[in-house]
Amino acid sequence: MPMSDFGPRRLLLRVTAVFGLVFCASVIGNALYTADEQSGVLREHAQSNALAHARFLGATMPRPADGFDDALRPALSLIPELKSLALLRPDGQVLAALSRDARGEWATDKRPRRPLPGGGLWEHGETRTVDGHAVIVAWAPLASADGHLWLSTETGLAAADRMFMHILIDSLLQGLLALLLGVLTLWLLLRRPLAALQDCTAFAERLDSASGETLPTSTGSRETDRLAQALNRASLRLHNQQGALQDSEARTCAVIGAAIDAVITFDRFGAVIDYNPAARRLLGWTPEQAVQHPVIDLLVPAGERAPGEQDLLHWLGQRFDDVIGHRLELELRDHEGRIFPAQLAISAAHAGGRTLYTAFVTDISERRSAQAQLMQARDAAEAAYRAKSDFLANMSHEIRTPMNAITGMTALALDTDLTGEQREYLDLVQQSSDSLLALIDDILDFSRIEAGHLTLESRPFSLREMVGGIVRPLAPKSGSPVQLACHIDPAIADGLVGDPQRLRQVLVNLLSNALKFTAHGQVELAIRPHRLDAETQSLHFAVSDTGIGIPREKQEQIFEAFSQADNSTTRRFGGTGLGLAICTRLVACMRGTLGVISRPGDGATFHFTLAFPRAVMEAPATPAPHSLDTLDLLVIEPDGDARTHLGAQFAHWGLRPRMCADLDQGIGAIVSAETDARSFHALLIDASLARQNDWTLIDTLAGECATGLPVILLLDADAPVTRPLPDGISTTLTRPVDARSLLDALIVTTGAGPGTRHCGPLNILLAEDNPTNQTIAVRMLERLGHRVDVAGNGLAAVEKAARQRYDLILMDLQMPLMGGFEAMRRIRAQDGAHHTPIVAMTAHAMAGDREHCLEAGMDDYISKPVQMPALLRALDDVMDAVQGNSPHASATPATRFDRSFLLQNLDGDEDLLGEIIRLYLRDYRDNVTALTDAVARGEPEAISIQAHTFKGMVSNFGALRLTAIAAGLERWSPQSPPAGNTDALLAELAAEADALAAELRSALPDGERA
Repeated sequence: MPMSDFGPRRLLLRVTAVFGLVFCASVIGNALYTADEQSGVLREHAQSNALAHARFLGATMPRPADGFDDALRPALSLIPELKSLALLRPDGQVLAALSRDARGEWATDKRPRRPLPGGGLWEHGETRTVDGHAVIVAWAPLASADGHLWLSTETGLAAADRMFMHILIDSLLQGLLALLLGVLTLWLLLRRPLAALQDCTAFAERLDSASGETLPTSTGSRETDRLAQALNRASLRLHNQQGALQDSEARTCAVIGAAIDAVITFDRFGAVIDYNPAARRLLGWTPEQAVQHPVIDLLVPAGERAPGEQDLLHWLGQRFDDVIGHRLELELRDHEGRIFPAQLAISAAHAGGRTLYTAFVTDISERRSAQAQLMQARDAAEAAYRAKSDFLANMSHEIRTPMNAITGMTALALDTDLTGEQREYLDLVQQSSDSLLALIDDILDFSRIEAGHLTLESRPFSLREMVGGIVRPLAPKSGSPVQLACHIDPAIADGLVGDPQRLRQVLVNLLSNALKFTAHGQVELAIRPHRLDAETQSLHFAVSDTGIGIPREKQEQIFEAFSQADNSTTRRFGGTGLGLAICTRLVACMRGTLGVISRPGDGATFHFTLAFPRAVMEAPATPAPHSLDTLDLLVIEPDGDARTHLGAQFAHWGLRPRMCADLDQGIGAIVSAETDARSFHALLIDASLARQNDWTLIDTLAGECATGLPVILLLDADAPVTRPLPDGISTTLTRPVDARSLLDALIVTTGAGPGTRHCGPLNILLAEDNPTNQTIAVRMLERLGHRVDVAGNGLAAVEKAARQRYDLILMDLQMPLMGGFEAMRRIRAQDGAHHTPIVAMTAHAMAGDREHCLEAGMDDYISKPVQMPALLRALDDVMDAVQGNSPHASATPATRFDRSFLLQNLDGDEDLLGEIIRLYLRDYRDNVTALTDAVARGEPEAISIQAHTFKGMVSNFGALRLTAIAAGLERWSPQSPPAGNTDALLAELAAEADALAAELRSALPDGERA
């Protein structure tokens, strides 16, 4: 029988032994204690008897004491336990003494003296040891003729000793019997729990293989019951975990076995441990060949590694920065020696102090092939996109060329004497051509937005001037049931930085839609502040109408391309459905969101919020000149909205005019002003009120009442004029009044400023090869009072510009013999320090055409077909820039250093400005010399680098001419050298650089100008 079976028995014996030892110690202690207690009682009783015997003997003893032994013998026979007795004097001298011998006979005791008792003359007893035996000594005082005597007796304690031993033996026998009963009881009580404990121990020993077995939980003991329950739970959990582990291992094996990728497991020595079927298919090695084989031999050709190198991780670490946990792409080899592109990923696992690595290998040959096909497809798509872009550009150019003739000739014909029927026909032609042009622009805009080629400008502009330029052309005719109103909150600063052209496009589209869908009521453009701070203005734009409204289910659809709220064949309103889609994308490009609030029949409100940086210099037409601060104005305007708008505009300029709603209030204000010894400096009056009573008010004001009061007449758009205006009218403004026109009118009529600059007459060169376009442009310019020369190609334009200086050149881009860009470069080279404004006038209207023209050196850009407003705006902007009226052209040709421009870029840091000037003065000659040497060597790359560096340096100072020369040299190449003689350009560049240096030295403190 195994020794382990005796485990519980040994435990029982141990428990029994401990119980027996403890019980025996208890029994022995109890027996000794009981015997001692009982013998002590017996000794006390013996002591009392000894005193009684001593008194008895003292009473029996004769007086005097001679012969007391004979007299006491009968009494002594009655006391068998008495051992001896003696009669003593007070000094301890023995007068007589008897003692019992071994036979029990009494004999005379020869001891001469005995110790006397303490404690006085009272009788008492004590226990002493005499001859090695414990005896009780009793003392009894006696009276005699000789004085006090003592009777001393010694009584043995044999009975007490016998009693002690008897009690001790009886107690031990009783304890032994109790011990046997206790051991038997203990064994009976512990046998079942200990047997259950033995079962639990055996169950725990085979728990890993119990397979979900359980123990009985009724063992007769709460503790063993809990132990059995705990073991049962552990067994069930272990069984479940083993089952889950087996399922997981089975699934893992199934996954690895069915995996498309090769999976190879190897140890830290590189020996293969596991190898799935996909690895066999991919690499060609059988599991028998692969297992315990170096993994590097399975993957890497011997020629690509050092001799004897067996560590795959080390080999990979020489080629990649990180190996573990990263995807590596490299060339691998299979069993047949085939090299194939693969993706390799290696992971590490640590368990039981051992590290295993798993390599996942994927053949990426097909992916590489697919990528190559995708690259080909991408190249084909890009080629198709380029072809599409080229097609759209060519189509745009080809369409706009005849459209230019149609619109231009129609506009010219409308200015001639026509019959009513002819004018009606030509009006229809003009409207149709405008609609076709708008359709072409929408399609081109949508195309460039969808292609992601839309770029936004970032330049200062006047918000109120831009809005005025939008509202005036869109204003309904006089008598129309629809009114167009505009409101800009006075708290909004006028100078903004952004793309005014795109913002104008969005607002024009929204206002045009609102007017188209509104039959009665009002369309309003409201611009209010959303959030204002020192650097930016967040503005909320809202275009509201009282039109037909939009159903809720159609409100998301209208923002999609080619979608309308009404797509039926019987719809009342036409259009391509691109307008709102373009607006949505334009607003999104400007970091806003276009939304709509509408209900059918209640009109609609389209709104969005955009943030604009504040312009460092506000637009020149918007801020009120300082000389207007003291002007007293009178405004007579019956329309409440128009009166509010005018009042807000005047408040923005710091003016507080007297606003009147009717003629009576106006006359009263004039009379009151005359009475108060002050007069108004100008009068703004509605034309309908001024016409009352055949211009009576105007005639009166021209007389004595208010001599010399300038009158500005407010006319409705297309209002019929029945007779020439009276002489008292200083100027007229057409509603809706824009800020620039209103300010110019005030300055001119009151003499508070220089007035509006009117462009012309100018000497203009038109470079255009199309005869029709030549005729249209010449007629338009001549109608504006300008003189025009025509060049049929770029070469002729260069020759004409060389012979004569022009105020402005309008340059087509596509011309025979020499294109527009080349002609521009040659003219710039001919100009030298003089800068002739050149405006690109072309049918190219695709994405980036305008930016490309400006970057190439053009001063402005007009797309065909040429519209009179666009032509006027371009002429004004270009001539403003030439004359220094533009905020972008603060440096004149005579001044190469624009100090304010540089300080603005440096946030006013004078110290940094001085440092930049010193750096230029130190390095500019070396830069000019390096550029000259590069040109002499004919090295395009070096020329481009040096010219680009020099251009970036001088552009900081606003040196426009020097920047333009450097930009021309930057594009130098043997096939396309810059226009003009290169040596002359270099000489001019050096001269301009020296002139700039002289101006910069004058800007330094006196001590640093040497």
